[in-house]
Amino acid sequence: MNASLRITAFSLLLAVCAFSAQLHDFEGRFLREDAKSADPSKAIDLATQDMSFVTRPLARDRLRKSNKPVPSLWIKENGSNVDIGYGNTDLISCPSNGKSIAWERNGEKAQLSIKLQGGVLVQTFQGEEGAKRNSFQLSPDGNELTLETRITSPRLPAPVVYRTVFRRTP
Repeated sequence: MNASLRITAFSLLLAVCAFSAQLHDFEGRFLREDAKSADPSKAIDLATQDMSFVTRPLARDRLRKSNKPVPSLWIKENGSNVDIGYGNTDLISCPSNGKSIAWERNGEKAQLSIKLQGGVLVQTFQGEEGAKRNSFQLSPDGNELTLETRITSPRLPAPVVYRTVFRRTP
């Protein structure tokens, strides 16, 4: 490889590695890309496969109810809060500084926090029976949003982990 090509490749690598999204970069509406996204049910099956035949179907049912694929999401900076909308109905609003607030939906209670950590927007639900962490990361061009979901609980033999990829829409 000649020196000019190496310098260009190195410069491109530095630009990609140096990209660190700011909160305002996440604002927008995003549509799910099915071909690039994992099926949450498969991740749930994998994480619960070593559970007993009695508790496994109960755990899978509960996890599937709260981890359905969403066709779209939107993110908006709203003063000192961040609003995240899943699909057309679920709006979750929380301070953007990482301070946790009480959150409740469908009988589930948790402490909710949102914070930008090294260019990744991290949303955490911490409940009595476990935690769910949604990590949102933008591609360097800002057009693709990858959401990695990680669910942990002392009752699960392994964490549930899956990725959903979204494309920014105008």
